[in-house]
Amino acid sequence: MWVTGSIRRNTKSAPPKRPSRGFSMLELLVAMAIAAALIGVALLATGSGIGERRGEQQMQRIAALMTLVCDRALIEGRVLGFALSSRHYQPYELAVDGWRPMTGEAVYSSASLPEQWELRLGLEGAMTKLPDSLPLEPQLLCLPDGQSTPFRLALHGADGQSYWRLRGDGTHRPRILEQIDSGSRS
Repeated sequence: MWVTGSIRRNTKSAPPKRPSRGFSMLELLVAMAIAAALIGVALLATGSGIGERRGEQQMQRIAALMTLVCDRALIEGRVLGFALSSRHYQPYELAVDGWRPMTGEAVYSSASLPEQWELRLGLEGAMTKLPDSLPLEPQLLCLPDGQSTPFRLALHGADGQSYWRLRGDGTHRPRILEQIDSGSRS
């Protein structure tokens, strides 16, 4: 008791409890799991996106390798080539005894397309089906003066509905054209 007669109150008591204003870790994990499941279902339902990216990446890989081979032909002053089959592609070099696959560096090794994908080549006219195995001589040449064989290359997707095009205009820099669906093939 104080001198004034009032009762002394405990000033060190705990503050009143407030209701929780955040989410618990468990609630956040559950919300993230639900969101991931919904996104997965949406991707499976539409079926788009994954195959498109793979097709575009494959064409970028082919274009980059062709550019690399033609740059090397220009720098080294040699004739190099690019052989294509329906599911494989390989850089070639012209040696004294004829054409042979380029070796020595992993970047020049033969590459395969994913299952059910197919390449088609157009040189001077309509697109043609390529053989199942790599030919003995390349279809596309890279010359020491910076010129190359003009071509059109199409990569048909596994879905059979879409394809991607790559075009070389005689310079050593091929360019990827837009993705085409089966309804707009003309």
